[in-house]
Amino acid sequence: MVRTASHATREALLERSGVSEEIDRWRVSLDDGPFREEMRRPNLERSEQVYTATAPDGHQLRISYDEGVESGLLLTVRAVQV
Repeated sequence: MVRTASHATREALLERSGVSEEIDRWRVSLDDGPFREEMRRPNLERSEQVYTATAPDGHQLRISYDEGVESGLLLTVRAVQV
């Protein structure tokens, strides 16, 4: 857990860490036509905001926060070595 001093500090930490908004992407084809990519941004649908980054070697960084918990200044940071 990391407590940031302000929203500006939180945004600076997210930017420096190289994470981006978690996005779900998939490809669909309608009636056997050409494929197109669809995208869903779950952060717009939930209170928990999730940001992720994946290194070329597969290691992952995930940072999340909830605006309803300490005004979004308390971040949960997870680093996963694969």
